[in-house]
Amino acid sequence: SNNLEVSIRAELDGIEVWDEGSLVLPVKLIEILKNLPEDEVEISTVSKNEGNVVEIKCGNAKFSLLSMPADEFPLLAPEGYQNEWNKIELLARDIKEIANLTLFAISNNPIKEVFNGVLMEADGDGNIVCIASDTYRIARVEKTIEQTEPFQLIVPGKNLSALAKIIDSSDDIVTCYYSLFGIVFSCGKYTVCSRLIGGRYPDVARQVLPANYLTKV
Repeated sequence: SNNLEVSIRAELDGIEVWDEGSLVLPVKLIEILKNLPEDEVEISTVSKNEGNVVEIKCGNAKFSLLSMPADEFPLLAPEGYQNEWNKIELLARDIKEIANLTLFAISNNPIKEVFNGVLMEADGDGNIVCIASDTYRIARVEKTIEQTEPFQLIVPGKNLSALAKIIDSSDDIVTCYYSLFGIVFSCGKYTVCSRLIGGRYPDVARQVLPANYLTKV
């Protein structure tokens, strides 16, 4: 699926394939699959004058959907991004923790677009800091990664939320490929590609959080 801001790819195994092919189905497919009984599902195409009609059968249930060609469906990311983009690796549980501890603080104001995302900043010494703020509150999480080149990326909060809902709280490795324009998270059977928010994130953590204090509670 792809809405041009975030795209998600899921791979299934254990499927019996009779004929290879690609097509695009309307989102109504998801609602149909959610309500089918726990039984084998058969999906097949039937050629008709108005286009390819897809039939979905499961037990006594039968549905028909009109499909569209897959040729113009937008790609997740440019071909060969795995070799051309930079990458880091994080644990799945670390990404879920980052999402849980930062997303509550992001802004929903479209005028302040940079605050609609979570800043991911690496210092090049094996530390990555994630910051979210709506200018009234700040959330900051720091994690350790393998040493990498310094970078600063702003991931839209709703896209990071979608990723956190997909992956498990496990020690599975999530490989993150990034460029100036997008970031791809690859974990097991799932691939999530997100656009990045342009602009520079203000240095809110250093400017607002005091370096010294009189009282600690």
